[in-house]
Amino acid sequence: MSTIREMLRAEGGALHQQVDATFGHYEIQTRPHYVAFLQAHAQALMGLEALLERSGIQRLLPDWAERRRTAVLGDDLQRLNAIQPAPVAIKRTLDEGECWGVAYVLEGSRLGSRLLDRHAGESADEAVREARGYLGHVPPKAAWPQFLERLDQAGSDPALHPGMLAGQRLAFEVFLAAGLQHSPIAAAAVAAS
Repeated sequence: MSTIREMLRAEGGALHQQVDATFGHYEIQTRPHYVAFLQAHAQALMGLEALLERSGIQRLLPDWAERRRTAVLGDDLQRLNAIQPAPVAIKRTLDEGECWGVAYVLEGSRLGSRLLDRHAGESADEAVREARGYLGHVPPKAAWPQFLERLDQAGSDPALHPGMLAGQRLAFEVFLAAGLQHSPIAAAAVAAS
C-alpha cells in the first residue's frame, strides 16, 4: 500500500513536470524575466493562499501565518517597481482534503525555491539580487518535516484522498496557467509578430 505522498507524487508528476518546464524558460537572472516570474507566481500563489485561508487552512496548519508568502512576494514586486497582477480568483472554498493537496504544492515549492534563490542571487542586476524575499522566505523551523507529518496523519483517512489529489491538481493547474500567461517567451513571440 502506498503512502499519501507516493500517491500525490505519482498522480501529480506529469503536471509538476509541465509547471517546471514552463518556469524553466524564465531566465530569472535578468530583470524582465525575473519580474515576469514573480508576477506569474504572485497571480497563482496569492490566489491560492487566499483560497486556503477562506477554507480554514489555519485549523490544519496552526503555523500558517508564518508559512504564507503573499506579503514577501508583494514586497519583491514593489522593490522592482513592477505591477502586481490580480490574484487568480477561485470563487469557492476547499474541503479538508483539497486544502491538504493545495498546501502540499505550495509547501513543496519551497524546495525548488532554494535553488532559484541562489540562481537569482548571482544576477548581475542588483535589483534582482535584492528582491529575493519570496524565493528566500524562511518558514518556521522544521516546517517541511512537520508539514509532511501532518499530511501523513491526514492521509491515513482514505476519504480525504480524492480531495488531496484534486487540490494538488488545482494548484499545479493554477501555476501552469499563470506561468504560461506571463511567459517571457510568449511575450517575445507576440512582440515579434
